[in-house]
Amino acid sequence: LGERVLDEARSHGVDVSQVQMTERGRLGLYFYESGATPRPSRVTYDRADSSFSRLQTGSIAWEKALAGSKYFHVSGITPALGETCAIETERSLTTARALGLKTSYDLNYRANLWSLERARETQLGFMKHVNHLSSGADLLEKLFEFAPSDHGRQLAELAMKKFNLDSV
Repeated sequence: LGERVLDEARSHGVDVSQVQMTERGRLGLYFYESGATPRPSRVTYDRADSSFSRLQTGSIAWEKALAGSKYFHVSGITPALGETCAIETERSLTTARALGLKTSYDLNYRANLWSLERARETQLGFMKHVNHLSSGADLLEKLFEFAPSDHGRQLAELAMKKFNLDSV
């Protein structure tokens, strides 16, 4: 399945030369089930024992992986997969910024992956390495404990100022 994913990425011009294949674990998946009134849509995450959740600290040479890039994006789901994934998320963002890349980060909080408190504690530390932040207003309020606002634009401006971001 992992080889199939790499083939699909290659077919769209994505450079996968830095992808490391392993015999440990498996490809993490999620399943989307469309809802029909009155039942809402559902997402089921199947990431336990995925190869990525077993990532070892220092196993990715970020300088090499990011060489020649202009931008780097990472999702808030990545550090939620475990302590090592959180460490590597910080290393990737730190390295990207040191190399002069523009960074973007999607808060993408999922309560079934980690607690709000742990997500807040971990992701606050990332903000100093982020240029562009993706988030909805409700998540900015919850994760960064901003006062509730009817205006997402005000929350975005507050986050930009607080974390010295280029955009939200």
